[in-house]
Amino acid sequence: ITLLVNAAQPPIAAFITENIQAGTTTKDEILRLVLGKFAPNSFQYYNQFSRFKLNPGQTAQEAGTELRRLYVHFLGYTKDQEVAHEDIIRRTVTARLLDALPLAAATTLRTELLREPAKTWDNILQLADHVLQVQPKSTATSTSATGRRERTLCKVHGLCTHTDAQCYSQKGGSQQANADQCFKCYQYGHAARDCPLATKKPGNAGTGSG
Repeated sequence: ITLLVNAAQPPIAAFITENIQAGTTTKDEILRLVLGKFAPNSFQYYNQFSRFKLNPGQTAQEAGTELRRLYVHFLGYTKDQEVAHEDIIRRTVTARLLDALPLAAATTLRTELLREPAKTWDNILQLADHVLQVQPKSTATSTSATGRRERTLCKVHGLCTHTDAQCYSQKGGSQQANADQCFKCYQYGHAARDCPLATKKPGNAGTGSG
């Protein structure tokens, strides 16, 4: 604490000294008070959390640790509160980490987590780093030139492991599967014009709306 006071800027040092005189003696509590007063506000923490991007060469361990720090500070949780809400924190930060990872790595990691969901936070980060190391170099990024994730989602299965065309060819008779698919609800057996989910607007009956 003495080293912190000596190294801190004058306003922070005066704030620490004031709290020590008021009876605060533990390092963790003093750091929490300092962060609460001088650190970015909740909106800034959330903004950094939501816009986080994986830097070249950055490991999943480093990215996950930073994402978790930003999210916990956004919530304003103490250490005890963080422990009490571990499950929701882990789920939220894991979802954000998946968005930040390269597409191939994110797909593989998501599949592994669906297969074995009861993993600890450390297990998730270790698995993510392993996935990053073994992914093909050609899929090292998941974003396009516009900064958006490339969309290779299969509409049939909702997965990024294959495209629609590959899915149809695996079924056999790809032309028939494509012809019978409704492109409003992505189900089979009717065309888009006959989709039960489509709602007709008043006054459009018989006008042959497209």
